[in-house]
Amino acid sequence: MTLMTHQKFLALLVTALTLVGCSSKNSDGTGTNGELGATQQEGSSETANHSTGVYGTNTTGDSLGVESVSGVAGEFQQAVGDRVFFGTDRYDLDAEAQGILKRQAEWLKQHPDLRITIQGHCDERGTREYNLALGDRRAVSIKNYLVALGVPANRIRTVSYGKEKPEMVGMGENVWSQNRRGVIVLGN
Repeated sequence: MTLMTHQKFLALLVTALTLVGCSSKNSDGTGTNGELGATQQEGSSETANHSTGVYGTNTTGDSLGVESVSGVAGEFQQAVGDRVFFGTDRYDLDAEAQGILKRQAEWLKQHPDLRITIQGHCDERGTREYNLALGDRRAVSIKNYLVALGVPANRIRTVSYGKEKPEMVGMGENVWSQNRRGVIVLGN
C-alpha cells in the first residue's frame, strides 16, 4: 500500500473509532436521548445521528429556531456574513476567516440574548464518516475562535453535516470550495 492509502485508512479508522466511542444505546435499541440512530452520552453534550449524518454538540440543550429571529438573521448575514470557508481537508482558520469571525464576535456580543448554531460542511470527496468528523472539527474550530474572542460558550452549539447538505452540486474546485464551509445560524 502507498503512503497515501495508509493515511486514508488511518484517518477512516480513527473516525470510525471516534464515532463508535461516542455511541451508547439503551437495551431497547434507542439512543440515550430516546431516538433511534441518535446518541447522547450521559453527562456529555456530544450527539451523533448516524441515520441522518448529523454530528455535533449542544451546550445549551435548547432547540434553536431561525424563524423567531429571521429579521435579525438577515441583519447578521448582511452586516458581518454568516459563513467562512476552508481549504481541502483543513479546519484551520485563515486570515480571511479570522476577520469574518472577529466581526461576528463583535456583533454577537452586541446581541447577548441570541444563541447560535455553527454548522460544519464539507465537499463531496471522502467518505461520509470522514466528512462528518471533518465538519465537526471545522465547527469546533469556529466555536473555539469565537469563545476566545469573548462569545460565551454556552450560547454556541455545533453540528456537522459533512457532505450531506452541499451549497452547490457539481464537480470541480469552484463547487467544492463553496461546500467547504462553516455557517453560523442564529437562534434564541
